[in-house]
Amino acid sequence: TYRTKVFIFNADSQPTAPFAVPTVDLYDPSRNLVATNIPMTLVSTGVYEYTYAVSTLAPQGLWETIVSTQVENGKIIPMIIGRCLVLLRRSS
Repeated sequence: TYRTKVFIFNADSQPTAPFAVPTVDLYDPSRNLVATNIPMTLVSTGVYEYTYAVSTLAPQGLWETIVSTQVENGKIIPMIIGRCLVLLRRSS
């Protein structure tokens, strides 16, 4: 399972709700888009999470997550949240 979280803070460094739910785009190591514009799950105020069940046939390597969130009406901020090395255990 691939998991990522995003934390959103206001100018006073307090967790805050964005204008709209953040969305995720997930790329595999070949830059194939495997999930697009998926709403994240609210965990608590200002904290959102996304999980993706990685197939055992998925390519190993560096996966990338891009999260976009609308912080105020009409102002969308895209962020590269992280790159994750995915190593899969395969039976022989």
